[in-house]
Amino acid sequence: IIIFQSEMKQLIATWGQHLVVALDHLAVLLIQKGDGSYEKVELLNEIKHADQKQKISSIHAVAITCIPNEQENGGKVIIRCAVARADKILSMYVVETSDNGEDSRCKDGVAPVVSRTTYKKVSSMVYVSLSDVDAAADGWCLLCGDHAGDVNAYPVPLASNGNDNYEKCKTVSKLLLGHTASILSRVKVVRNGSATNSISLLTSDR
Repeated sequence: IIIFQSEMKQLIATWGQHLVVALDHLAVLLIQKGDGSYEKVELLNEIKHADQKQKISSIHAVAITCIPNEQENGGKVIIRCAVARADKILSMYVVETSDNGEDSRCKDGVAPVVSRTTYKKVSSMVYVSLSDVDAAADGWCLLCGDHAGDVNAYPVPLASNGNDNYEKCKTVSKLLLGHTASILSRVKVVRNGSATNSISLLTSDR
């Protein structure tokens, strides 16, 4: 019989057949390959190698999105993941793989390309493409609901090898809305009918 401590959280986020799962302080990306099998990639925390004695905070939220087989990606599948922890550290990951059954070459895990501090503890996250809001826009942002009832938008790294917008991802944010000091349990983005550049942001609280 395995008994988990009461403060442990079991979290899961999916995009198609790809998954991010987390338990307490551990997070793993499961990538479905062309043959139907899954490759397991650990989403590392920067503390893991920097200071083994420092306790790694538990995970409060995870998110995932995927850009499949776009020509500008050279046939690669780009998976973006985010992990938010109790110490208000938000880590963003970019994993490049392919749909031909090859591994992503991340057998030792993947480190975050960007880590930053959020204003409050994050409770829910969702990715949104900027082109859903403005047809002329490019890139992605991460919407984070927190324990104070606010939703903030954070820029997302464009690629895994380069420093295109990394500094911006570490410092820039925008407050979108706020509840009355209530923990947000879910944040979701939905399209408004058939309009290509009109979306609604839905939130729920306790």
